[in-house]
Amino acid sequence: PKIDKDAFLYAQMTGWDKLSLIEGPANIYFQGKYMGESKIAPQYANDTLDISLSRDSRIFINRIKVEDKSERKILGNDNYEKLTYRITIRNTNQVPVMMNVEDQVPVSGDASVKVDVQENSKAVYDAQSGSLKWRFNLKPSETKEFIVSFSVQYPKGRTYNMFGGRVSKKRYRSKF
Repeated sequence: PKIDKDAFLYAQMTGWDKLSLIEGPANIYFQGKYMGESKIAPQYANDTLDISLSRDSRIFINRIKVEDKSERKILGNDNYEKLTYRITIRNTNQVPVMMNVEDQVPVSGDASVKVDVQENSKAVYDAQSGSLKWRFNLKPSETKEFIVSFSVQYPKGRTYNMFGGRVSKKRYRSKF
């Protein structure tokens, strides 16, 4: 949701190796409607062939910063920033969908910068990359909400680009 607020449809096909598929373009139809063109690449598949179908305009995704749960302050010799985001996903399809949602929190490569993930709504969290992943079923007309909250503490007099991960003495620039 941080990068793109659209949901993407894809199919996972088993038994594809019995079809003698070759690499190339494929016209995609979904529920009787032309969705566009995709590419079949069986040489990269294992037991399951993934095929990208299109964007799903019936899944609504929103990621907003929760202002009243975000803060910026000075703690001793450090700057402290806490950011909280609410991710909301709504299915307006007539059928349930299996969702894979990915987001990310910053990762520090500097010992003087501490990142603490405070809430991730039970995501699978990879501390090395900062990756957050959720996998769940979303019923028709169902809405799910996830909260992501993290803090960054870094030396006073320096700035920290939350998603670039560099500490500098330049004027404060954020990419929130």
